[in-house]
Amino acid sequence: MQRSFESTRLLFVKGDDDKAFYNGLKSGLELSNSDIEVIPYNGKDKLRSWLKAHSELSAFERVNALAVVRDADISPDNSHASVRGALGTIFDPAPSAHMEFQESTLRSESPLQGQKISSTILILPGRSRQGELQDLLLDAIDDEATMACVNEYMKCLESKNIPIQKPAKTRLQSYLATREKAEAGL
Repeated sequence: MQRSFESTRLLFVKGDDDKAFYNGLKSGLELSNSDIEVIPYNGKDKLRSWLKAHSELSAFERVNALAVVRDADISPDNSHASVRGALGTIFDPAPSAHMEFQESTLRSESPLQGQKISSTILILPGRSRQGELQDLLLDAIDDEATMACVNEYMKCLESKNIPIQKPAKTRLQSYLATREKAEAGL
């Protein structure tokens, strides 16, 4: 695998929707890829092998900080432990605190053994809450009238026994569809 990184600071996110969101956030903050690069690891079950493969790239030598973002889903503690375990395959010690950078050293199995990198884990919507990024975004919506309609829509789906695979994502997309510049994503 060949890869170069545009930044010395990396943000590893679950998938392409997350990448689009964080790149949009970066744009709003006037940050570029040279400030922080957002890279999807393509699924929580792939994180461990993905981290190992990327940490063995010669381009990883430039990295001095990284963060891994993951949804809490139904268990924030299990999600945190999973990310910590994955980071433990490349770092000694693996970061332990939520949203606190910790200096770690690449393990002896890495060609870059001994390299020091600050790393952290971010579990969304918050370390102690179940859910995902969309739940955090829904918390920020201050539009009671529209959200009341979205909630009625969700109740209608449930009353018709229509399965809702991702309730928070469905609620957020329903809300976004009411905006002047409704766009796909998240």
